[in-house]
Amino acid sequence: MENEITLKDAWTQLFGDNPISWLKWICVFVVLGLSFYILVYKLFGKLEYKTDIKRKVEKAKAKGNVLKGILVKTKIRHQRNSTKRTFRGVYEYEINGKKYHYSTFFPDEIQPPRVLNLYYLNSPNKIFCEEEYEWKPFIGVIYIISILLSFVIAGFVAKWLGLINV
Repeated sequence: MENEITLKDAWTQLFGDNPISWLKWICVFVVLGLSFYILVYKLFGKLEYKTDIKRKVEKAKAKGNVLKGILVKTKIRHQRNSTKRTFRGVYEYEINGKKYHYSTFFPDEIQPPRVLNLYYLNSPNKIFCEEEYEWKPFIGVIYIISILLSFVIAGFVAKWLGLINV
C-alpha cells in the first residue's frame, strides 16, 4: 500500500504542479485536436470524396456515358478452408457496333446480375461499374500518415512550449 499514489499525485507527476504548465498542455491537446480534425476529416474527407465510385457514376450519368452489359460468363472461386465463395462476372457490351468484354469481381458472395450498368467518364476504354469491389489501399496509407502528422504537429507545439525535451 505504500507504493500506491493518488490520482492527483499521478496527474501532478505527469503534467507538473504549475498552473501555467497545465495551460500549456491544454494548448497542446487543443492543437492536436484541431490538426487531427483538419488533416483527417477535412482533407482526407475531400480526397475520399473525389475518389469515390458513386461520384464517378454521377459524373458519367450526367455526361450520358452509360452502357448495358450482358453477363456471358461467371467464374466461382472457393476460398481454402472456408465455405465462402467469390464471383467474377464477364460482361459483353457494345460501342459503335463493336463488342467488348468487361470482367469484374463481386465480393461477399454476391452473384453477378444478368444485366449490369457500365459507365465511363472520358474514354470508353476505361469502363467501371457501381457494384464492383473497390479496393483503395492508398486511402488507408494517407489516412495513417495524416493521423501521424497531427501527432507530430502537437509534438512540435509541446517542444516549442518547453514541455518536452527531445
